[in-house]
Amino acid sequence: KQVISDKNWPHGGNIQLATGKILFEFRGQGDFVCSGTVIMDGSNGSSPNGRNGRSIIQTAAHCVYNDVLKEFATKAMFVPDQVSTKGVSSNANCDDDKLGCWKLSFGVVADGWAESEFPENVGYDYAYYVVYDDPETTHVGGYLRGLTGILDHDVDAVKIDFDYRVKDFTFALGYSSEHDPNYRYCSMHQSTIFGVSWYENLWLDQCGLGAGASGGPW
Repeated sequence: KQVISDKNWPHGGNIQLATGKILFEFRGQGDFVCSGTVIMDGSNGSSPNGRNGRSIIQTAAHCVYNDVLKEFATKAMFVPDQVSTKGVSSNANCDDDKLGCWKLSFGVVADGWAESEFPENVGYDYAYYVVYDDPETTHVGGYLRGLTGILDHDVDAVKIDFDYRVKDFTFALGYSSEHDPNYRYCSMHQSTIFGVSWYENLWLDQCGLGAGASGGPW
């Protein structure tokens, strides 16, 4: 098991396909970037449900809702497997992207995030984007043949795993803006840290992933 601070992910696989870059704005300004993962949306996040008319992306709450402005992000778009782009960097042309882009329908955050401000709400920094299974209005582009335009049909959603131990050897992945459009990762034994006195975070103390990787999978 090798400790990695920040490198390109070399293994491909379902996790690369399911992870993507999230682009969004607040009040019509900013080219904000986060990462997110298509997750199973059946019972307890442990099984898929292809008949409920939606796909779900798990990310960080600060990628969905601005706790200072008290507003949700606008113009949010998800680009899975963005590292497979034909472009040399991120751009507005979804035809460059292997699976294309999905326009996100709405976001969901916890009350604890929305009703407070950072760092007091750090324990609630998780969120979800929902995209309707309506390819005509939500999906754009993609150069891979046979795409359905339904996110969790074109991508194998991953299971949410609640079974962990504090000292597990852990991989964290995401799209750091400084290495656009590469898919990056770090790996090491996780520990914990008290970012605020009352909440103990899981922590990867040597991880060097940069801005844009927030919301990516562990």
